[in-house]
Amino acid sequence: MRAGILAVPRGQTEAGLALGLRRGQLLRLILMPQALKIIVPPLANQYLNLTKNSSLAVGIGYPDLFAVFAGTTLNQTGQAIEIIAITMAV
Repeated sequence: MRAGILAVPRGQTEAGLALGLRRGQLLRLILMPQALKIIVPPLANQYLNLTKNSSLAVGIGYPDLFAVFAGTTLNQTGQAIEIIAITMAV
């Protein structure tokens, strides 16, 4: 976010101040619309990478999780409903 706002040319801020805009109006009306054009593509890439990496982690960790909860713990306690509910919650 900071880099996107700093990427807007300094002249835009000076022009807004010359028009008599307050800092809040300057940010809302001039800086943010221009900064969002810079911010959105890298931010979308970060969210896509996060989604892909977390789904990969789930695919790798699920068999281990299921083996511990539904296998070992279920055999030791015998409480199937509770163990499956905990596994589903996790």
